[in-house]
Amino acid sequence: MHSHGFTGDGPGWKRNPKCRVKLAAIWFSGQAYNAMKYSTATFGPKRGEKHSWDVRTGSGLVSLTVRGYTSNLPVNAPQSVGYGAFILVP
Repeated sequence: MHSHGFTGDGPGWKRNPKCRVKLAAIWFSGQAYNAMKYSTATFGPKRGEKHSWDVRTGSGLVSLTVRGYTSNLPVNAPQSVGYGAFILVP
């Protein structure tokens, strides 16, 4: 995951210009149906910051989606529609 840069305003952003987001990898494959794995990332205003984590999907055709959720609530409230793609895993 590469950040395009986060922006903000107010005293909290001036004190700590970082945004924490919970990311979810959601996949469908021959071994899993609607499987999810979460990871928390922190991004600042700088473009190009990276975050990566391992997702074990199994081999074959996989439908993979990455989606952002709020990190400060007890429930998973979506913050993005997400990006999905079909990939062929060896």
